[in-house]
Amino acid sequence: MTWFKVCILSHLSDKKPKPFRIDGVSIVLVQSAQGDVFAFENLCPHQERPLENGHWDPANCELTCAYHKAVFCLKNHGAVKKGPAATAVPMYTTKLQPESEHTWVFVNI
Repeated sequence: MTWFKVCILSHLSDKKPKPFRIDGVSIVLVQSAQGDVFAFENLCPHQERPLENGHWDPANCELTCAYHKAVFCLKNHGAVKKGPAATAVPMYTTKLQPESEHTWVFVNI
């Protein structure tokens, strides 16, 4: 696995998921109300619909798929909180690193 420098932290919002393509992998980044940054695969494991269109709840760290309403708990490793999905959404490790006047988000893919 390799660490990739993805974006400046201030470019993320706790309101909406933000998609990125890194080394051929489509991922989504979100920020919680507490400031945690989560990275996960941009495909719902239920029927492979894009999760970037989902509803992000920054207080509870939950993402609801826009298509079939599966709910994933990102602070619990992407576990399914409510079906129809049966498996967790694949997650990636993130880290924040200050550089000059910005803090950068890195993702391990």
